[in-house]
Amino acid sequence: RVKRDRPLRTGVILREGAVHLALDADPVDRPALTLEAAAEAATLGTRIDRSSLDRLALSVEPARQRHGTFPWDAESRSTFARLLLAGEPAIEVIEALDRKGVWVWLLPEWEGVRCRPQRNAYHTYTVDRHLCVAATNAAGLVSMVDRPDLLVLGTLLHDIAKGQPGDHTVV
Repeated sequence: RVKRDRPLRTGVILREGAVHLALDADPVDRPALTLEAAAEAATLGTRIDRSSLDRLALSVEPARQRHGTFPWDAESRSTFARLLLAGEPAIEVIEALDRKGVWVWLLPEWEGVRCRPQRNAYHTYTVDRHLCVAATNAAGLVSMVDRPDLLVLGTLLHDIAKGQPGDHTVV
């Protein structure tokens, strides 16, 4: 029995339990597809299909040449928050994007914290993993704040300057 694709957003579909980019979707022309696919996968508690991850990875350099930095418009910021607000399933999606070199296009500062060990034994994870876990844990506290988007984003970025010269909380 053949299951039909389920459209999730323009250019993003659910096929056989994984999020795919539609064949006609162009992440170079529409960089927000990266975040849309990620947010859908995390929200549904699934993954981005491997071939779609490969397409996203191949689009990074041409998109960077066309757009410069990632175009953070209001919709992209909202979709990014939705990814983080999905909670724990977002970690696997973020790490998949990071392994493919896509995440650092969204957040260039991530390069400095990727796989960086913590100096304090209190911390269990590397800095990048700590940031992801902290942000997705914060998603469970959103009923206590007026701006859930700022809570999860602030938590994701709270140690983003670790490893740079000076006090990371000031940097």
